[in-house]
Amino acid sequence: FFGSYEWSKKALHDTGAVEDGAIHLISGFFANGVGALIWNPMDVVKQKKQAVVGQLSTGPLSGLRAVWVEGGISKGLLRGYWSGMATYGPFSAIYFYIY
Repeated sequence: FFGSYEWSKKALHDTGAVEDGAIHLISGFFANGVGALIWNPMDVVKQKKQAVVGQLSTGPLSGLRAVWVEGGISKGLLRGYWSGMATYGPFSAIYFYIY
């Protein structure tokens, strides 16, 4: 998350085409997008595990495999990615701008 923020901030600064305030906004939004690629699949697996009643959990890897088999990437592991970006992307952008 923070690594992608710093990378984006440096890349935008080096272009010289973006003002300082906008650099933080764009980099915050970008960092959230990169971070969500990691935590969104974990959240999908967690929610699937929580929704199962009466079965013993066989671990996170089996949950990951089950979500992968059921929906693949876009309809499985990244389900809800865009709604999360619409919610948390602006938050991260504003947070880094203010911070």
